[in-house]
Amino acid sequence: MEEFQIKAAAITESSFGEVLYLDSDNIPLSDPSILFDEPLYRNGPRAVFWPDFNKDHPRNAIWRVLGVVCDYNRWELESGQILIDKRGNGGLNLAALHVAVHMAHEQSFYYMLSGGDKDTFRYAFWALGLDYTPAPRWLSSLGSETGGRFCGVGMLQYGISEPPKPQFAHLNLLKHTFRAKPVFTMTQRAAIDIADSRLLDRMTVNVYTPATGGMCAEIKIDEPGPDQKVVQESWTDGEFSAFESMYFKHGGTSGGW
Repeated sequence: MEEFQIKAAAITESSFGEVLYLDSDNIPLSDPSILFDEPLYRNGPRAVFWPDFNKDHPRNAIWRVLGVVCDYNRWELESGQILIDKRGNGGLNLAALHVAVHMAHEQSFYYMLSGGDKDTFRYAFWALGLDYTPAPRWLSSLGSETGGRFCGVGMLQYGISEPPKPQFAHLNLLKHTFRAKPVFTMTQRAAIDIADSRLLDRMTVNVYTPATGGMCAEIKIDEPGPDQKVVQESWTDGEFSAFESMYFKHGGTSGGW
């Protein structure tokens, strides 16, 4: 397995009962330890997953493999951050992690039905008939403009208390980016971004290669209207105005692995 495919095994084999897993390119924007005390986590199955930009396809064979019905209200999982208590769901959260480890070992089959290792966590919970808690706010894209076009290089994920505020900046595309600074100047999001809103069904994400090279993500909408649209907001005017300078000052890089 590749390094990024051992998440489930790393969590399973760790000595901790409760784990907040973060990818190495995922930057907490506030104290992440508060998540362990959030009611949405503590009062539920004690497994919180954050959404990705896409939803499942109803023709995916995984539904037949797992014996579950496709639910278009569900988002794919973005596993740059995972909050889990192995003792949750009566101790079966640990069993689900073992199932996810098995799926990673059998990736030649399961990865054909998923976006890689990230979705095996959901699949494992579904296979055992277990609930998990989805984060309540859909993610935004973090980046800047290049050539007059928005270029997102990171996923902005939100906390799980009301109102959900920015919690993690998962800079998943920054390693593909070779651009002059500034890199983080604005965000792009859906105007209505409550994760279970069906207005998000019209949102899509386009990944493109700019003239400067690398990879950029931009949020698009089919049939924009007064009920839903794409919003771009400044990242440099508020509490995160110093994010870029701190990121590069403390060893952050762009381009290359």
